[in-house]
Amino acid sequence: IKKHGKVSILVTHCYVKGTELGDSGLKLGEGIDHKLFDPFNYVALGDVHLRQDFNTKNGVAWYPGSIFTINFGERKERKGFLDVTLDKDGGALVKAVNTPHIKWTQRRIKVSVLNKILASKTLLKRKFPKEKFRRRNVKLIVDCEGQSKSRSNLDVEKIIRFFREDLKVIDFKCVTDNVGYTRTERFKSKKT
Repeated sequence: IKKHGKVSILVTHCYVKGTELGDSGLKLGEGIDHKLFDPFNYVALGDVHLRQDFNTKNGVAWYPGSIFTINFGERKERKGFLDVTLDKDGGALVKAVNTPHIKWTQRRIKVSVLNKILASKTLLKRKFPKEKFRRRNVKLIVDCEGQSKSRSNLDVEKIIRFFREDLKVIDFKCVTDNVGYTRTERFKSKKT
């Protein structure tokens, strides 16, 4: 609380009522009223991945957002961090600094087509060229065409090996949608 010319700052990890969640898929509870921040000159908020601010009685509250895209829902959002300068009277100069955008690729494919492609290195390289997938985040959605889990004969381990070892993707998610069964496989490569 500002007393005798001092500046007050609050750092908290919480959800504020009225916060935009973007397309991250994040689901949060009711949230707190941003008026609780009125005594502070600057409030550094955490939890929400979409960068945004709230005006308070004595200053401003900011969610800086996440530094990088965390999931496919966030792929169109700008990411980065905040450079905050507070003057001796508690005024806040907030500058958003964007980080490089990570490329995301999403592909939908039928299991019958994918099984043919997996059987041929030439088809595999033609359908999934390195220049389009290397060092990206990839979501592969496999349509099992109404087949049951046991009938689709999809070699998920082979798919994962190809994307991780041959294409060197950063983040890979393979979703197979069978009748009455959905399986998700995921790996994250170590940054080099």
